Amino acid sequence: DFNRADGALGGNWGGTEAALFDVNSNRMRMPGTNAAGLAVYQSALSSDDADVSVDFTCHGTGGAYTEICARVSSASDTQAGGTYYGFYVEHSGSGCGVEAIVAGSFTGVASGSLGVTTGNTYTLRLTAIGDEITAYLNGVAVFGPVTDTTIAAGKYDGRRHVTNSTDTFSDLFALSDVGGGSFDPPDLPRGYAMSPRIRELLRR
Repeated sequence: DFNRADGALGGNWGGTEAALFDVNSNRMRMPGTNAAGLAVYQSALSSDDADVSVDFTCHGTGGAYTEICARVSSASDTQAGGTYYGFYVEHSGSGCGVEAIVAGSFTGVASGSLGVTTGNTYTLRLTAIGDEITAYLNGVAVFGPVTDTTIAAGKYDGRRHVTNSTDTFSDLFALSDVGGGSFDPPDLPRGYAMSPRIRELLRR
């Protein structure tokens, strides 16, 4: 995503707070001190189900964290006034969690602790499939699937950063449209039944 010359974030990134970010050494960066912002990927998905992932490098600064966001309600949402699900990891300490933000009001969905090490690169992944929200660190599910119905719709995804005293870097952003197609679940052998919930998910 960020293999281009240093400068404005550009590419397919935008939103009200995109100017707070830039590209530096082929990575997304939020430079400066005491800054917070949300950059939104400007291509809308065809459904409200999403699978979002990002690689980020931990810099170990207290008060800073990286968050990936799914079901962002619009291409111009802001970090403090938008609507979206987020999976965050602190760069110093061990705090992490999933939260639902609705018009800037934050509600915890799941929380816990993870030890991350300064200088190491980690992969965060967040999936929102129907009312099931799952968060992964380096391919391992750390929260979920958690059932949450706070945010039912939102076809954009993005990155939220908070920095305290130094730069926050991330490397690779990827998203996939989980829905957007039709699929007829197969017939099962006589004597077996498929639950309505599984049938519904297979049709997404």
